[in-house]
Amino acid sequence: VSTQSTWGFSLVYAGLFFVLDASGCVFVFDLMRDKPEQRLEPILHADTLTKSKTPEGKDAISFPLVMELSPDPRTDPKMALGYDDGRVDLHTLKPTLVKPERGLTFNGQLF
Repeated sequence: VSTQSTWGFSLVYAGLFFVLDASGCVFVFDLMRDKPEQRLEPILHADTLTKSKTPEGKDAISFPLVMELSPDPRTDPKMALGYDDGRVDLHTLKPTLVKPERGLTFNGQLF
């Protein structure tokens, strides 16, 4: 399991900063919030650990090791997560997350 964090900026909505921490949580920060102290608080987070099976058929937990955001703002915004068991999940991000109006309250969902 990785002990490093990975991060990325949204190319669709300026100021969104995504962090995947070593425990498998994705945090989203809005670095353009009006008050500087609010910029340090995540606007939402999501646990991305998933249940899986070992080659022997036993229950296991898969940890995401890599996170990438879609680089093309002309398409639906996507996030790819690469897991320690070799699986890659592709998620379409909620439109309200990546294209919010100023003052919009996020509903707490990432995907």
